[in-house]
Amino acid sequence: MITLNIRGARNKLQAMLRNIDRIDWSKIGDIGLRSIDKNFTAGGRYSQPGEELGGSTRWEKRRDDLPHPVLIKSGNMRRGIHMRQKQNGVVLISDEPYSAAQNFGFGGRNIPARPFMTIHPTEVKEMERELTRQLTRNI
Repeated sequence: MITLNIRGARNKLQAMLRNIDRIDWSKIGDIGLRSIDKNFTAGGRYSQPGEELGGSTRWEKRRDDLPHPVLIKSGNMRRGIHMRQKQNGVVLISDEPYSAAQNFGFGGRNIPARPFMTIHPTEVKEMERELTRQLTRNI
């Protein structure tokens, strides 16, 4: 006969449930903000336009001879990316009026998609580790 005692597992699960309400989402959001900033430094790290998960694809090169890097003219769009904490998570936002046209492309002005609001898989793993660390603290 085999007897299973789930008391220990139940106690750990209850502790994790208590920790859910104590998650510091700003730490997870900071990882996402750093990931987006790295996209500008690298000249793009996306998988496909419209996807939030990053990858290894670089942005299309510029069609003019301007000296500044792609998507970095004034730096306002890059500096304007911020987070808003929600009750159960965090949202990363770019409020510049032209952000959507740059991120998704805009056929009317012949602007190619240059997705910058993506999180690279390495930073997704880092976010997962941070969330796990917070959920399992004091267990």
